[in-house]
Amino acid sequence: MVGSEVDLESYDFATSLQEKITMPKSRKISNIKLRFQEDRGSILKNIIKPQELYDFTMCNPPFYGSEDEAIKANQRKNKNLGNDVSDRNFAGKSHELWCNGGEALFVKRLIKESVAFKAQVAGLPV
Repeated sequence: MVGSEVDLESYDFATSLQEKITMPKSRKISNIKLRFQEDRGSILKNIIKPQELYDFTMCNPPFYGSEDEAIKANQRKNKNLGNDVSDRNFAGKSHELWCNGGEALFVKRLIKESVAFKAQVAGLPV
């Protein structure tokens, strides 16, 4: 199993957790490889290495195309729930919440990039 991260601070934190946590042998956290994605324009490239085989990939894409879009969606949700529209009920770093083109463009990029790894990952959408 491989986990990846594009934010260096988050990657360092995850790495430090992995080193500190001890688990039963049946659930070895040491079997999880953590990789830092230096190229913010890539999703799988530089993470999936040659000769590695996987059953599937999974990611949590940013939902919104901008901070403004995220705030407006949150205000709309709060209004529909009858809550104070100034309340913010989501949190995260900017790269976790929004990216250029939002979720739809992120998924398109993932599908396009997946073509290069179709022989290595069984469950890719290509």
